[in-house]
Amino acid sequence: MISSATDIIPLSHASARLSELVDEVRDGTEKIITKDGKRWAALISAEKLDAFHRMELAQLHLQTLHDVKNGLDDIAAGRTTSALDAIARIRARRATNRTERGDADRE
Repeated sequence: MISSATDIIPLSHASARLSELVDEVRDGTEKIITKDGKRWAALISAEKLDAFHRMELAQLHLQTLHDVKNGLDDIAAGRTTSALDAIARIRARRATNRTERGDADRE
């Protein structure tokens, strides 16, 4: 977590102090690096980055489970379409889109 103004560093200072900043990050702080006065990058520990990636993957898994549940609910409620009908609708929609864009001759 960014805890003080000293954790926000211009890129020019960060490049000159990279080794020191890496040590601080390993000790638990995080750094925001700015460029032209705007937030540009973050310096965080590898452990925190790994944790972020694990949380991101868990979120994807939760979304997949939610989508599967919705699909099963649709099946149970009879809200289904055959694969052939779905493909026909997709092809018709694509043909309409190509015609509207004026590129009906391209496939």
